[in-house]
Parts: sequence; structure tokens; C-alpha cells
Amino acid sequence: MDDSEPPPDQPLPFEQLIARETIGDFDTGPALDWIAQLVDAAGDRQNEEGIKKALAWSDELEAKTPDDQALAVLNYFRANAWANLEKLKHRAEGDAVRWSWDQPEAEQQILYLRSALNSTGFSELQLGRNCQILTNLAGQRDEPVGGHRRMERAGLYRRGLGMARFAPVRAGA
Repeated sequence: MDDSEPPPDQPLPFEQLIARETIGDFDTGPALDWIAQLVDAAGDRQNEEGIKKALAWSDELEAKTPDDQALAVLNYFRANAWANLEKLKHRAEGDAVRWSWDQPEAEQQILYLRSALNSTGFSELQLGRNCQILTNLAGQRDEPVGGHRRMERAGLYRRGLGMARFAPVRAGA
């Protein structure tokens, strides 16, 4: 492992992630790891430049034609990047934007989550990743209204629905 690859289960510093221009020299696994880390770190820091870089890296990796399983994971990470951009937009423009008819960030999230769900690689993913994709997609379809407890219950309910929907597919695989 060289200095550009992260040690297993150890996040890279945001500064190291954002300083890197390209991931073209990485194999698929390390490239996915760098994308995931940049999406999360840039989202945590509300750093639009980092989020957009993660999306550019995603395009770069997709051009290398990853296998179906890696493409499903890549599309999940892209959806998360778009979710981070949506949060930034809502913070910057206020609550009124939530009620706007045009929601391009939400559209992109749904597009990438549906792409992950409908890919042939979806059935090869770990159950936890499947649940994350299904939960995020459910969150885009029906956002609960009310207090924190109600939102928690609604999230658990949607996760359960996703697991119930997925279980017969998984059992038949």
C-alpha cells in the first residue's frame, strides 16, 4: 500500500482528500473508498467544492467501466453527494426552497438510487448496503412531518418496509 491509499478502516484527513486532483490511477476499490470518504467529509464540513469533486471523481471512475456491483455502490455514493448538495442549498436559500416545484438535487438522488436499485449488481451487495439504498430512496419518496420521535419511527418503518420488500428477492438469489 502506498501513501495515497488509506489504511483499512482509517479515514483520510479532509485536506488530503480535497488536495487530490484525480483518482484515475486507483483501482476500483480504493477509488470507491476515496469517493465515499470525500462525500462524507465534504458533507460534514458543508464544503461544496469537495462534494462536486466527489461527483467528478465518480464520473472518472464510471468511465473506467467498473463491474455492476461497484457501479451500484458508486451510484449510492453519488446519491449521497447530491443529498449533501441539497442540504447546502436548503441552508443557503431557506425553507422556501423545500416547497419549490423544481428540486434538481432530489431528482439526482432518486435517479442514482433507482440506478443502484435496478442494477444487476444490487443483488450482489451486502445486505446492509441494500438497506441503505432502500432507506434513502424511501426517504425521498415520503418525508415524515412532525417531531424528532415521529421521524425516528417513520425512518424505522421505512427501513422495515425496505427489508421486507428485499427479503423475498434475497432469498430467491
